[in-house]
Amino acid sequence: MNELMYKVKRKLLHLIGSGWGYSGDYQNWNHPTFTRYDDPIIFQRTQKAFEMVKANNALYVRDSTPVRTREYNTTLTNILDRISRERERERIVLLDFGGGMGTAYFQNKERLPLMDWNIVEQKNLIDYMTKEIPYRFGLFTDTQDCIYQKDPDVALFSGSLQYIEHPYKILGLVAKTVDYIIFDHTTFIDAEKDRLTRQIINPKIYPARFPCWFFSENKIKNFLSQYGFRFESESDTKSIKLKGVQAAYKDMFFIKTRVK
Repeated sequence: MNELMYKVKRKLLHLIGSGWGYSGDYQNWNHPTFTRYDDPIIFQRTQKAFEMVKANNALYVRDSTPVRTREYNTTLTNILDRISRERERERIVLLDFGGGMGTAYFQNKERLPLMDWNIVEQKNLIDYMTKEIPYRFGLFTDTQDCIYQKDPDVALFSGSLQYIEHPYKILGLVAKTVDYIIFDHTTFIDAEKDRLTRQIINPKIYPARFPCWFFSENKIKNFLSQYGFRFESESDTKSIKLKGVQAAYKDMFFIKTRVK
């Protein structure tokens, strides 16, 4: 897809420290030291991990890594349960932007309300999932196509928006349509401006140095308020070491003032 490149979601927290983690304040998304998100090695390792899921040797894939022990995301499931009660519809229609191979769904499926779950991802992942799990999700390579065909109620950004060159373009697109926006495990800073950093990945996972945004909380809140959203709730999931500023992974929940 045009805007969405593969990102590494929900970074393993042990990557912070020992040389791994976030640094810098870059002005150029295409800085020569950055790794491309569509590097074939990332897809290859993700595919290999999902083969373990298919063989019942893992529960789901996160960050190209097979996960064998389930840890429910109770913040996310509680929000979705609340939305389900408020909507009083047969099922929630959700747009999972950068949802990988259904990480958030498979992690929490036993605790989810009735869902129409739709994933927007890069083409190689969508082609693979279309072949391997064609009926589990709505699969899209373009955000606008998902919006047009599904008319989603909810947009979920699970550690994905910070890995997009132009995140506000995507955020504005979905904000025009959905009534609920969920940020899960997203990088935020206590500053007035966003900051572009470099994230170094532990080479045991794969050798990479990705560009990654840290969003100004105030900027995000002000941006979404222009589309009629009010800030509903927030929780810190983990503080992040980043020079000169207070930073953290955060979950945030926004509700449109007038839901359709």
